[in-house]
Amino acid sequence: MPSNSKTLSDWYLQMAQHLEAGIPIANAWSLSGKPAGKACQRAVADLQSGSDLADVIERQSNWLPTTDRVQIIFAANRGQLPETCRRLAERHRQLAEMTVRIKKKLLYPIFVFHGVAVVLPLIHMLNFETGLSELDFKLLVTQVLLLIMPIWLIIGILYLASKTTRPLLSALLCCAPYLRGYAYNQAMADFCEMLGSAVGAGLPLHEAWRQAGKASRYTPLIKTGKELEAVFRDGRDPTEVIDRIRCLPKDFISYYKTGSTTGKLDQMMLQLGRDYTEKAQRKLSTATAFYPGIALLSVAGLVVYSVFGFFSNYLDLLDSFKQ
Repeated sequence: MPSNSKTLSDWYLQMAQHLEAGIPIANAWSLSGKPAGKACQRAVADLQSGSDLADVIERQSNWLPTTDRVQIIFAANRGQLPETCRRLAERHRQLAEMTVRIKKKLLYPIFVFHGVAVVLPLIHMLNFETGLSELDFKLLVTQVLLLIMPIWLIIGILYLASKTTRPLLSALLCCAPYLRGYAYNQAMADFCEMLGSAVGAGLPLHEAWRQAGKASRYTPLIKTGKELEAVFRDGRDPTEVIDRIRCLPKDFISYYKTGSTTGKLDQMMLQLGRDYTEKAQRKLSTATAFYPGIALLSVAGLVVYSVFGFFSNYLDLLDSFKQ
């Protein structure tokens, strides 16, 4: 399972500092800490024994994200590893900060929901004559679990989907407002950053597009490489046909053409990737305000309904005494 963004950010930053100081990569890796424990120890030993860096990096799939591994290999081949490590450190720092903000926003509504999930069954079980003395504990636990399990099931599905290399998470998120926008913008950010990194590392364009599609984990972008196969095979420039690829937005097409014309395609793609990352973060921030708000309104409605039902039963009991 990939390491968390905070750990990766710290590791990349230390790697960049050591590499910029002229320390060999095996020693730099050893000095930068070992975020994956034994896996990193074996990697350092392999590098010190003369193993190829690309082979060593590919074996780190249990903790290094796929897109990171590809970028590291590209950068090492071009002597740009320190710069790439700094860029990856910054990217993971932003992801870590965004994750913390999201957790803080979700903590309160989740806490409230769990509290209500316990209180609502208790209200329905309250007997005016005996109170809670005849409380059925097993029934209470069952009803509480029935209320909270759907929330944790959704959280679990999203968490597992985020750890897969297949475009499952994007497909799930595309079903929800705001999250749909986040999924698309994040896919475009990954696509642009990988395309820029691959071009900067000197990969052939057809391979750069293929790797960028894989990095996005977004089916329409994955298919773009296939749509351009004939163009690459004929030795033509993709700028001739990218206008006809429906999944590519206008700003991407504009940036790509400008970068291709000026010879700064890698820089233009990396800049556009940062722009899309900011858009994705804004969409996600909106979603983390919208969905908890809807959940809290639903909980408030359930509470009001239960309270009215409680007092209605109480008034019915008083009327029965009068009769």
